[in-house]
Amino acid sequence: MCKRKIDVCCVYKLRSYSHFNFHSFQEAAFGRLFLWTKMHNKINYSSISFVFCLLISDFLEKQEATFFTNKPNMKRLLQTLLLLLILNVCVNAQNLVINPSLEEMTECPFSPSQIPFPSASAISVNNWTRPTDATSDYFNSCAAGPFFSSTSTPENFAGYQEPKEGNGYAGGYVFFSSMDYREYIQAPLFTPLTAGHKYFISYYTSLANGMGDILAIDQMGACFLNLPEERVGYLAALTDLIPQVYSEPGVVLSDTLNWMNISGAFTATGGEEWVIVGNFTPDEDLTLEPVGPPAELSSFCYYYFDDFCLLDMTAPLHSFQTDTTICPDSDLLISGPDDQTYYYWNDGTTSQQRPVTETGKYWVASADIGSCTSRVDTINVIVAMVPQSINLGNDTVVCKNNPILLDAADEAFTLYRWSTGEQTSSILAAYPGVYYVTASSDCYLGTDTIVISTPSIPNVELPADAILCTGTELSLGVAMGNLQYQWNTGQDVCCINVSESGDYILTATNICGESDSDAIAVRYSECDHCILAPTAFTPNGDGLNDQFRVTVRCEMKNYSLMIFSRWGQTVFATTNINDGWDGYINGSPANVGVYFYYIEGEPAIETIGEIKEKGDITLIR
Repeated sequence: MCKRKIDVCCVYKLRSYSHFNFHSFQEAAFGRLFLWTKMHNKINYSSISFVFCLLISDFLEKQEATFFTNKPNMKRLLQTLLLLLILNVCVNAQNLVINPSLEEMTECPFSPSQIPFPSASAISVNNWTRPTDATSDYFNSCAAGPFFSSTSTPENFAGYQEPKEGNGYAGGYVFFSSMDYREYIQAPLFTPLTAGHKYFISYYTSLANGMGDILAIDQMGACFLNLPEERVGYLAALTDLIPQVYSEPGVVLSDTLNWMNISGAFTATGGEEWVIVGNFTPDEDLTLEPVGPPAELSSFCYYYFDDFCLLDMTAPLHSFQTDTTICPDSDLLISGPDDQTYYYWNDGTTSQQRPVTETGKYWVASADIGSCTSRVDTINVIVAMVPQSINLGNDTVVCKNNPILLDAADEAFTLYRWSTGEQTSSILAAYPGVYYVTASSDCYLGTDTIVISTPSIPNVELPADAILCTGTELSLGVAMGNLQYQWNTGQDVCCINVSESGDYILTATNICGESDSDAIAVRYSECDHCILAPTAFTPNGDGLNDQFRVTVRCEMKNYSLMIFSRWGQTVFATTNINDGWDGYINGSPANVGVYFYYIEGEPAIETIGEIKEKGDITLIR
């Protein structure tokens, strides 16, 4: 039954019910074999020997790793018999997702919302669960009957779509514009992922087309976790989880007729045993696209999911032998098999081909998402090289009007070829770039590369001038790389702490003598008891306490003082903190007695807040 409080879900998911039991023998057999292997921590070799023999037979019939050589035009090389031994070792890897095409099930889905929490028993599809109380759905052709079934395939409450593989698939609402509600599916893996290993994930999704005016989104993701999620009472988006692989931002998944592939590679942190699939992107970062008019009525989207594939792409370490020696100035281009989807070389590159110029063992792991298999092709290459003394030095920097001499001269070489096109034994490098030289004579070969850069011009930026409370410490400066620092205080570090008023100037200089400076004026002000007013004054002309003057201890942006008689008459007003009342009103001495003052002030330090003070003052003569 539909267990959520969202009307639109219930309307589409409660159309009809139909079910019967169905199991895919092939997937169930292999699934149980690997489950047995995981439980008992060993491999049943008698059960998989036949499969392994087929793999070996396929390997012997299909050698799909290729290479190409391009020999230089030298007589001695033309007379040399070039032999290159390539050992291809095809290693088929296990799909690490349990029940990857959602074929194994406990019983037919008789209604929507048949995917339970991980702690609950399977209702329909095996192994697949939901991480939140947002109930995702399972569909299978076994639910088909003489009448419409809401959970059958290819037709169901969400739309019409043939399974990508087998008879079943999952589905869920991945976005609502009117509420924070999303559905996800999650499944365990056969084995925990190994830290540092490269993994390839592939799965298919299709936008359901049977619910009228819908939306399509981008950035559908797969998140790998060490433990399953089980958030009871939680229906919202899992935006706190960061998927390792997600579809390309900006590319909306809007196909309702065909299955769309989402795939990518990631490096495991280690211990991940579960995968969650769905929309992890915050609403404001999604690209939304209405599908079907009128666009203004589109408010949600529902996607199907099927055919999951997770492969470990890190090649096993094997030892191979070769007895071939080639001259060092041969260019070798090695290639992975043509019919694969994803490639991962031992140097981390992911193209199908890679150039080789050095002795070594090269392997490429590749994945075929059609069969969810991976293979490792290993190529051993030995490049004979007579050691030469070419050394352009360590990577360095070049300063303006001060070129660097790069010298590759050696009596053993007769030909020099620089990356600049020059053919002399040495060159002057006046500009940044990657410089390399190849020096040769017959079968001798020597190469070296140096990266020359220009140091970054310092860009010193100190904060704006500041007014701070007395006793507050201010940190100035930021580390900017390989620079020399000099403050006007005498310190030669990147960063200092100041607690006194003054002007502070920082100058940063790079290795080429280029420098930049910035300055900041720091002033300190009292922040406590900003306004102090006397209680009496004696304007008798004796030079002592002749004026009512307010002591302002804090720096002010705005200030005003008003003095009133007991009848409310304004006898004095000023906005100058240095002005005081001399006890006269319109040029005549004021009467002895009590007067009242009102002070408003806006301190320059905003955290102090606006000041409003009032009180009385006694005039004594």
